[in-house]
Amino acid sequence: MTPSGRRRTAPRSGCPRERTPYGTVLGHPESGEEAFVVQRNADNLVELEIVAFSRPATRLARFGGAITRATQSWITHRYVAAIR
Repeated sequence: MTPSGRRRTAPRSGCPRERTPYGTVLGHPESGEEAFVVQRNADNLVELEIVAFSRPATRLARFGGAITRATQSWITHRYVAAIR
């Protein structure tokens, strides 16, 4: 793993991929992790996989409920738009 947290791996298919995991820091309204995996498939197309899980870490985030989840969904859609 590099100092930035990125990992370069070569899956069995031989297609190169980049994996970058992130975790929240103390004091963040949510407690959780995200991982971004970008790889080029056998057809030379770029694939993105986002794995994320979280739970509210503050009263404000718990109180937010549906607004908090909608914000997380909006951010995920921005990730996908940025890779396109």
